[in-house]
Amino acid sequence: GIIPDLIINALYLEHLEEGAYARFGDATTLGDVKTLAPGQAYSESPSMAFGASVQKRAGRVHEDYHKTAKKLDAKLGTHADATGPVETEMNSYNSGRVSGLVVGAFGEVSMQVRDLADLVACELNAEHLALFDGAMNESKQMFTQQIRRSIGLAVHRGWAKLLLDRCRDLVQDPRQPRTHTRETDEDDAEAHEYFHFHQTRGGGGHRHTRQV
Repeated sequence: GIIPDLIINALYLEHLEEGAYARFGDATTLGDVKTLAPGQAYSESPSMAFGASVQKRAGRVHEDYHKTAKKLDAKLGTHADATGPVETEMNSYNSGRVSGLVVGAFGEVSMQVRDLADLVACELNAEHLALFDGAMNESKQMFTQQIRRSIGLAVHRGWAKLLLDRCRDLVQDPRQPRTHTRETDEDDAEAHEYFHFHQTRGGGGHRHTRQV
């Protein structure tokens, strides 16, 4: 089947700038999160531009979704030249555009991740300016920087945890219980909260969230 990781609902957002509106305005968009490990995807990339490999992978997300939709429709009896119910439903989301949110092995992200960050920054900026005076561009840049820093931190911590887990799998006796427990995840969540100067909710307790 097809199960997207998220749906970006921008139907009722009123403060999108021109670029964000062109990508998300008046629509709901399907999004799928992918990671790109080091390997042939980097060595075979024809471009030397930073982020070319993750952008290429992001483009394949859209293609793969529509190929899967056609295969599912074919199983339901839809002719190859016709549009079946699965693809029709997919096309109802932002004209069938699927946003590939790709994270690379070196902390780089696809343009679609930056587009989503820009979408959020637009709305945060509008809420801020409704309460406080300030220059629109300057406050927007402030929110954009905060969001990108948060994403960057989550990306690097996520890759670091993955590498540590794989190292444990290689060197730890499989008959022994794993040492990577829930407490480690709670410590990571606390560190993430401290980094962003967020107060924990619920009377000082920690939020049990897992950063990936």
